[in-house]
Amino acid sequence: SWSERTMIWRGRSLVYAEKQRQTGVDLRKPSFAASVLAARRLRAGWEFMAEHQPASTKALAERCGSHFDTLEQRGITPYDVDARPERLSFPGYIKHFGQWIWAFSWMFGLVTWSAVAGNYVPYKGNGFVSRALKRRGIEPSAVGTMKVVSAVVMFPLWWVAASAFVTWSLLSAQSPVNELLLSHWLLLEITRLPALGVFVVFLLWWPISARLHLKLYANLVRSYQNLNRWKIWKDESKDWAELVEEQRRLSVELVNLGAGLVLPGDPEWKDPPSGHDDVASVRFRQSQNAV
Repeated sequence: SWSERTMIWRGRSLVYAEKQRQTGVDLRKPSFAASVLAARRLRAGWEFMAEHQPASTKALAERCGSHFDTLEQRGITPYDVDARPERLSFPGYIKHFGQWIWAFSWMFGLVTWSAVAGNYVPYKGNGFVSRALKRRGIEPSAVGTMKVVSAVVMFPLWWVAASAFVTWSLLSAQSPVNELLLSHWLLLEITRLPALGVFVVFLLWWPISARLHLKLYANLVRSYQNLNRWKIWKDESKDWAELVEEQRRLSVELVNLGAGLVLPGDPEWKDPPSGHDDVASVRFRQSQNAV
């Protein structure tokens, strides 16, 4: 059911946090691929143990469901509980605020404007081609193919044109930008740079700036979330001590649930036959059978 899948998705974060604590590694949000694998492992182990130890598994599921309901009522997530530091210090807040300011300043500075200048026109042109093909009633698969082809053509052509224009603007004696640079001794050296070198640097910079922009945006969102999370952590009405204690207990039990099983991602794991769920290939480890 949907509620069970939601509980499994939330439960995998508890398992991840507990394993990070056991290894002494700082808690960081895992990648989406790692999260999917963790949910897959938890679901397979959960279904397997529900068949072999139904009473204890059902009791654990009810406790997890009750805990997650409590978190939802208080407007927090399992990650908020696990990531909360034992001591909320002012330097810690300044650290998160500094990360937000750093990402914000670069987002609306050189990187973002470069990403816009180097990628906005071909991006919109690619969209125009896609819409034109759709209006002609062309098959969606063909539209997707042409969209990829047009992007492969448009972006490099625009990067070449933009690089040539910037190079001309900086180095050509007929350019007003060049005249402005020549008027100041600090900027004079720019006009003496080799044209080929300037062209190549900008040709590489346009796609790099787009990638940096995406990374900065992700950092901006992450740091903003940390600032909001800090406000939540300061709210003592949420009974943090009780929530942390209960979540730690559940985390340990969930980790122990799969400790004696061979689950997806383990070296000994063998994928189930086609058409079967992962639970069909879950088994006790040999040491577990010996006991």
